[in-house]
Amino acid sequence: MKTIHSCSISLVIAAATVLLATHAGAATPQEAAAEMRFQEAKALMEQGNFAAACPKLVESQRLDPAVGTLLYLGECYDRSGRTATAWATFLAAADAAHSVNQPDRERTARERANGMFAQVSKLTVTVAPEARVPGLEVKVNGTVLGQASWGVATALDPGDHLLEVNAPDRKPWSSRIRVLPGGVRSTIAIPVLEPKTAVASSAPPAMPPVQPAAQNKTTSDWTLQSPAPPRAPEADSRLSDGSTQRLIGITAGGVGVAGIVVGTIFGLVAKSKESDSAQYCLATDNTSCHAQGVAMIKEATRDATIANVSFVVGGLGLVSGAVIYLTAPQPIASKRTTQVSNLRIAPMVAPTTTGFAIAGAF
Repeated sequence: MKTIHSCSISLVIAAATVLLATHAGAATPQEAAAEMRFQEAKALMEQGNFAAACPKLVESQRLDPAVGTLLYLGECYDRSGRTATAWATFLAAADAAHSVNQPDRERTARERANGMFAQVSKLTVTVAPEARVPGLEVKVNGTVLGQASWGVATALDPGDHLLEVNAPDRKPWSSRIRVLPGGVRSTIAIPVLEPKTAVASSAPPAMPPVQPAAQNKTTSDWTLQSPAPPRAPEADSRLSDGSTQRLIGITAGGVGVAGIVVGTIFGLVAKSKESDSAQYCLATDNTSCHAQGVAMIKEATRDATIANVSFVVGGLGLVSGAVIYLTAPQPIASKRTTQVSNLRIAPMVAPTTTGFAIAGAF
């Protein structure tokens, strides 16, 4: 009886061996390639080279989809820092295991997905009603973000991402977004797209002829021509005392002072906002900022622009006021009028200086 029992066991083992050998021999070239990529990926993961291992697992899953491959792929993404992709891959593995009735693998995959959900960073793209023009299309890394996903947090891997917005007859808009690791939540608002401007005519419209001024004609190179030569001595008594011109010069100078004051105030405010934004940015990379830091940087840039424009307007006011005041006729008619010959005013820009230069003979 023992001999018969031993023979039965041997027959079963032999039959199983034949079946396994038959199955192994029946593997298609595609399945063989998938197994080769899988083994290569496992070896790379053991070496810690997850960046090279993940693409091989993706290719293996494409050639021969399997729950085990998905589990390895989720682990590979997690180890390489792509937390959002790893989380989605574990969920896909759980669904695949459920469909083929593998409860142990399904439970393992869902536990991994649930355990890492808190570390998944998310971005919310908001589109205000006034920005929702017909045909508006929002893309994240080239993938269309459907309208149902506007205002909803979307899981993204840490790193830089490209946000693109397009609409018919509107200028396109795009922005680079940096997502920080560790479950950080960020929000970005889509601006109202500007309408596309009509194509301008190639030939500019004809300008009306400019009548020459009687005195003090201003040329395009910021040069004020000298006034007419003094009249004969008998005509000096009819000259103006110049009080009105001097008053205009003082008024223009006052506008210049006001411009300088406004520029100084906005410059200080811009500097303060720029400094305050640092607390919302990474210490090692000042381009990686939260939404509040980005807003403060934009406000600082706007205030700095206003300051620069105010300084330019102030400088023009001061220079114009000085020229108008200095070229006014003397109050005593018998005294020779001060002549200004070839007075030139030109902008001056240097690495550390911005202003205006005045040159001429008085």
